[in-house]
Amino acid sequence: MYIDETEPEPLFWSNLYHDFTFEYGSLHDLIMTFRKTLDKYSTEPGVDRFMVTEVYTTTEKNMKYYGAFEREADFPFNFDLIPLGSTGSISGAEVRQLVDNWMFKMPFGRTPNWVVGNHDTTRLASRIDGMSDDEKKQISKLFAQLTFTLPGTNFIYNGEELGMVDLTKQELPDECKVDIQQDSRDYERNPLPWNNIADQNYGFSNCSGTQNLPPSCNQNRCTWLPLSESAKDGLNVADQLEDEESVLWYYKNLIELRQDEAFTRGSYCRNPDDEKDKPDGLLRYLRTLEGGKTFEIVFNWSGSKLNFDIRNDREVVETFPKNFDSNELDAYSGVIFELSEIPEDYSGEGICVQRRAVRKRNNLILTSATKDRRLFDFESHFE
Repeated sequence: MYIDETEPEPLFWSNLYHDFTFEYGSLHDLIMTFRKTLDKYSTEPGVDRFMVTEVYTTTEKNMKYYGAFEREADFPFNFDLIPLGSTGSISGAEVRQLVDNWMFKMPFGRTPNWVVGNHDTTRLASRIDGMSDDEKKQISKLFAQLTFTLPGTNFIYNGEELGMVDLTKQELPDECKVDIQQDSRDYERNPLPWNNIADQNYGFSNCSGTQNLPPSCNQNRCTWLPLSESAKDGLNVADQLEDEESVLWYYKNLIELRQDEAFTRGSYCRNPDDEKDKPDGLLRYLRTLEGGKTFEIVFNWSGSKLNFDIRNDREVVETFPKNFDSNELDAYSGVIFELSEIPEDYSGEGICVQRRAVRKRNNLILTSATKDRRLFDFESHFE
């Protein structure tokens, strides 16, 4: 369906009155009935029907979709990170605030999730104007380091694992758009390229001929939307599988690293020192498991080199990427340290969140780390 410019007021979302379609009062009752139906079909061993809700609202209102009195969604999509970069820059403090806002407001015992892009928003590699191709590659890896090392579930939007960029105005002129929204979302919905051969639709489709496009559109394409010509320059699956420095390989390595229980079961601890006078791009946090490993995840979100002693006499067992031996971080880059012990600057009270239930006390599900003063006390916080 294409935008009909002859219509005086097209049926854009903003032109409609959403009294029964947005934050409708009895919506939560309806979601609870969905949950009961899913639970009815989740009684077999190993079978768990999963539900996620999608709502564009405030963090506080989103928390209601976990369920207040009865369980609703397994979790609501967390879109809080999606605006990152849309203002032209990113700071470590900005990222930390968004992460902590979800982690420390989420109902006890529930699962967080992280979304940095979707089919409604500009691709993350296209959000900051003026970035070089190498910087786009670096920031794609940096967002992956964030979402793969935070607790819970991370979502990957089609193409993020390649560092894909939006279509340009030249690749998709106004007269060739297919999305009927006022702010067209076609640019970030470009198909994923599997190879670098334009005559094969970059491996996405073996279609031929021409789409039923508006008469004013002069494009000769058979796919619903055009594929980006950036596929010729390495933004395709085949080329990145051959390049161990590619974004795709970085994703593969992060998936392997994430199998460690410190990431799947461990606590998340923010660094209270970072809230003091520290470089603008710096972000650090720990993932640590009692009786297991401890990892410190370090980021430089700024567009310049981070001049800061990131090791700070820490006993580093291993680094990711391997053989990282610098005390500095380049623009839009990060590193993960496996440490032999928890650093002293992670000693503040209530700086950690541990949500994996392992024992009970007074009918409340607690964790093995509850005795640790660093752990955030949800019990007293929500009394």
